[in-house]
Amino acid sequence: MRVSAPSSAPRSPRVRRAAAGTLALAALAAPPAGATTAQLVWEYDFAAHVAENFSGTDGWSGGYGADPWTTAWFGEDRELNPRSDEGGGSWGSGQAIDNHMLATTRGPWRELAYEISLVQYDDDAAGIVFGYQNSSSFYLFFYTEGQMPGTGAGAETEGRGYFLYKVTGGTAVLLDDNSTARLGISTPGGAARYNRLRCEFERGHIRCAVNTASETGGFDSSMVVVEADDASFFPAGRIGVWSYQSGSGQGLTGFRDPKVWLLDTDEDGVVNDADCGITDPTVYPGAEDVADGVDNDCDGETDEDATDPGDDDTDPGDDDTDPGDDDTDPGDDDTDPGDDDTDPGDDDAAGDDDDAADDDAADDDAAPPGGDDDGLDPDFVPAACGCSQPVPAGGGAGALAALALLAVVCRRTR
Repeated sequence: MRVSAPSSAPRSPRVRRAAAGTLALAALAAPPAGATTAQLVWEYDFAAHVAENFSGTDGWSGGYGADPWTTAWFGEDRELNPRSDEGGGSWGSGQAIDNHMLATTRGPWRELAYEISLVQYDDDAAGIVFGYQNSSSFYLFFYTEGQMPGTGAGAETEGRGYFLYKVTGGTAVLLDDNSTARLGISTPGGAARYNRLRCEFERGHIRCAVNTASETGGFDSSMVVVEADDASFFPAGRIGVWSYQSGSGQGLTGFRDPKVWLLDTDEDGVVNDADCGITDPTVYPGAEDVADGVDNDCDGETDEDATDPGDDDTDPGDDDTDPGDDDTDPGDDDTDPGDDDTDPGDDDAAGDDDDAADDDAADDDAAPPGGDDDGLDPDFVPAACGCSQPVPAGGGAGALAALALLAVVCRRTR
């Protein structure tokens, strides 16, 4: 069932872009509830690609061979228009139910906000597809006041309102519907009334909103018409438009000005599709890798380049093996940083008083820098010994051995 078609003459003149460039700003300033920061990554102007048979033009591809769609109608007010007013078939059969027109060379995308303007003179089904995997698996958001495919295999039925389907392997499941909200249907023979459609997919949550009053007015939470969670959501997919018994040679249905934003939930400057930690702003490709058990830089490895930010000694191979020790070089002569003595087993410290109270402050001391090891003049023996034999010159171990031998001799001769 459909309303009367408008006259074969072009519809009344319409203003395509009364406020060019304001849509993206308005939409992001007042998005549907729950939306976050997003980056505009793609937009398209059908007026720049005029083709009587649009399928196959600039990366766009139709799903129903009998309807190539067109962008050749309405002069400067170019739209993408379906040409078929047919129905029937099952999902993925290539029949009228599969009358998609897909942007096959754009994306694929998953965490996105997808917008497009829709004008409807018909009362049958038209809408958008996203997360498109193939002709048997995709998400579909549409509006109807008449004929529509049903759930399951898609047998034709009637409905009224907005519907959100998930089609998987040729079987449609209803995720949400809204029978009270209404699309702005244009009056036959009158000026075209454009509605702005927006669907968002974020972390398995889907919400679709419609602004029936303005193409450039943006969105707020009151405009959300269907919403659902999908724990088994599709991976990244393509986007496109869809029509069911809503086309004709007079342009009963038209689409224009599609745009895609990619969402950035944690606002770290990296969109969710490229971020391995979409809720953690410290995790993203190129982030600093710290020792916290998390793959901070999204390279598939954990803590491989990390250091402990709580340790002042960031290089465990340096000379400072004990950061609490005054001795920064464990290889020097002072093996005990708490003792001034170079030999902790000696009674005397070089350069101080006679620690051993033996009337000789230097008897057991180490040699000063540049001297020999015994701290004595190698050319004489102390007179206290009573011996007059000289100690061999040269110092070192030989001198010490000679001193030891003389000490024994001295003790035995006293």
